[in-house]
Amino acid sequence: MKRTKNSEVKFRPYQTIFYNDPLNDDFASNNIVTKPLRANFKYDNKNIFYRIGSWCLYFLVAIPILNTYNFFKRHKVENRKVIRKLKKQGFVVYMNHVTDLDPLYLMGFILGYHHRRAYVIAGLDAFSIKGVSWIVKGLGGLPVPENYQNAKDLKHKIKDVLEDKNQVLCVYPEEHIWPYFTGIRPFKATSFRYPVDHNVPAVPIVTVFASRKKWNKKPKPRFIICEPIYPDMSIENRSERSQKLRDDVYNQMVKVSSSYPNDEYIRYIKRTTPKAKQTDALIKDSQQ
Repeated sequence: MKRTKNSEVKFRPYQTIFYNDPLNDDFASNNIVTKPLRANFKYDNKNIFYRIGSWCLYFLVAIPILNTYNFFKRHKVENRKVIRKLKKQGFVVYMNHVTDLDPLYLMGFILGYHHRRAYVIAGLDAFSIKGVSWIVKGLGGLPVPENYQNAKDLKHKIKDVLEDKNQVLCVYPEEHIWPYFTGIRPFKATSFRYPVDHNVPAVPIVTVFASRKKWNKKPKPRFIICEPIYPDMSIENRSERSQKLRDDVYNQMVKVSSSYPNDEYIRYIKRTTPKAKQTDALIKDSQQ
């Protein structure tokens, strides 16, 4: 391996992953059997004991642990001034989904650093583990709705979150985890109705991967907070307004992602034959 001028070492990817559909393929290796969301799921539990317990779990347990973790890992967060400037209003964070720990990074040393509580739109996998789902909910997980009543309750909860200046809604518009992916995947405009409906800004946060040092096995994530983007309220049609905001956020995320060095720990290649066998999905690099 050749040493670069900045004393970093160039590594080849240790895996190659072939994909078919950048919108729907998921490479999370959690092996969780997804369970349906119950019809009477409470997105906003009014019980006073639940509220106290949830607050203590978030601010007295999770945040100190995550910040201690970051003290040793020394993850870099750039452009924190954006969060400080928005301290008097709610907003929606949009972040690329590239590690299993993305929600913890957000609630910990990115938003928790500014004493903002994060509520995260999450897939049902996080609520399908027995004995863990209550922790996910207590930490601010909001499951994707599966029926009309769920969707109605989630809508009311999001309204409460965005009207509270100390709370933030977080969305992963790519939806699926692609570990260590070094770009921005295409995503739908569906989730951009949240800032459009409540006239709050969207704040993209882009994860890039710093070059590995000689002693590191994996590249370290680095978080860049982008400038807020406001919905164009001059556009009358709600769908067109959401699409415009989606395009603005996507373009900014692509621009920021491409302007930083990204260590390619896993290489993703689009299949040329969509019907290829699934056993070809993961191929070890020839050097490993």
